[in-house]
Amino acid sequence: MHFGLIGYPLSHSFSQEYFNQKFKLLGLPYRYSLFPIEKIEEFENISKQHFDLKGLNVTLPYKQSILKYVDIVSKEVSEIGATNTLKKLPNGKWKAFNTDVTGFVQAIEKATDRKTFDRAIIIGNGGASKAVYYALQHHFSCSNIIVACRSPIKSHELFIHELSEDIVSAADILVQCTPVGMYPNVDDMLLLPYYALHSGQVVMDLVYNPEQTHFVRYARNQGCTVASGLQMLYAQADAAFEIWTQDKYDL
Repeated sequence: MHFGLIGYPLSHSFSQEYFNQKFKLLGLPYRYSLFPIEKIEEFENISKQHFDLKGLNVTLPYKQSILKYVDIVSKEVSEIGATNTLKKLPNGKWKAFNTDVTGFVQAIEKATDRKTFDRAIIIGNGGASKAVYYALQHHFSCSNIIVACRSPIKSHELFIHELSEDIVSAADILVQCTPVGMYPNVDDMLLLPYYALHSGQVVMDLVYNPEQTHFVRYARNQGCTVASGLQMLYAQADAAFEIWTQDKYDL
């Protein structure tokens, strides 16, 4: 069985190493490949050329645009409008799932005992942020969610620079969903009032390479509880593997 990852760029990705090591440890004759595509239209060629593909992970910037090539979507994908996991069905059609939700929930639950959040800030408005928004609403009963991004496109979204000290300080949880600070651009930073972060808040950066971004470093220094983006990566990957194989393997 052949699996893989589509996105661009993929130099930051741990997925190939993680999955191939998992397959080896489980004694499974599977393999995992990277498919860096500069345009989403290249997906059709990959699907045709690699007819043995049984499942794909999807990363930025294609978590939303890939949906036009998908035949069936899960309930969560229908509501979220983004996917990170595709499975090829026996009839050759592709079905989309979203395991980012599972990964995010598990990472938060590992970091804190909190079951609910009153106020949340999501930075970014891409496919991953939509999964986080869904998870905060449906799993953590959070109804007061501010979305801040570099290019607001909806009425409820703010520019990142509009996140004032008061807004940041009042949040129970802040989740950074942009690629800012991701390898190799590890010195890039968002312009935020980091001094407004404080103990009692949960902070998470979905960037996992490096595991400790400047955002995470500031949060730790301010006494915040930090949830791991790498933990989310592993959890969503395991959930995808379970979808692909219909089995769950705990290592």
